[in-house]
Amino acid sequence: MKKYLLLLSTFFISFQLSSQSLWYLGKFKVQKIGVSLGADQDRIHNMDSAYFMDQLEANQKIGFQDIDIDNYYLEGGICENPHARLSMTLAVPKVSKLEWTNSLVLMAGRIDGVSYEGKNDLGDSQYLTMRQTQDEIALESTMIYRHDLGMMKLYGGAGTNLGVTFNNRINISATNVSLFDFDGREFNDSPLDWSSPRFNQIFNTKQNVNQRIFLQGGMAIVLFKRLEMGMDVRYGIGYRAAKNADIRRTNLVSTGFTAKWVLK
Repeated sequence: MKKYLLLLSTFFISFQLSSQSLWYLGKFKVQKIGVSLGADQDRIHNMDSAYFMDQLEANQKIGFQDIDIDNYYLEGGICENPHARLSMTLAVPKVSKLEWTNSLVLMAGRIDGVSYEGKNDLGDSQYLTMRQTQDEIALESTMIYRHDLGMMKLYGGAGTNLGVTFNNRINISATNVSLFDFDGREFNDSPLDWSSPRFNQIFNTKQNVNQRIFLQGGMAIVLFKRLEMGMDVRYGIGYRAAKNADIRRTNLVSTGFTAKWVLK
């Protein structure tokens, strides 16, 4: 994460030093350059073991024996996405308080996971944990209306982003559960020690495509007439898709702290 913070700092400082010039993209004036750091909850609707099994490549498929996941207690689910955002805000001609912001978004170290707990026919406790990690890079565009209250600015609007994942991995561990690979060979035939996972392995998983639409609101304070510090919140819905897997709906809740340099 430190290298991302260094990259963001370098990017912000370089634009700060050149902030005296007038920049245009076609007829749109570049109004602000900014960075944002925060966290997302990009929760998968009905996240379950089937979702994670679909993420495995065909030659990595594994199966379960003596465990009925549908009848098991879902012990916990997580979905955490820290994010970093580089943004460029364009002034919309003839609408002075409308801002069009385009961003490059990095979500590093996303974690999605579920844990199951139950008992087999012999009454032995069984545990199954699946935890997937991914990085994602996305392009984002928002249209925001600004309301000025002196030094304070209030924002509201809507946007969308589209991203792809990389560094896709999943860790699967199980206790008192028989697992088979795609050839039907049982993993770990050694005597069972239920107090530690009988099976624990990391697999590479498929690349995902994510898209979201969201509503956005926020507030900021302008310091020294140039530095805009604030926070924003996003609520939205989307989908996550992978090759030969069901498309899953997602729900987005995102918060971030922002710093923007206002250009002349």
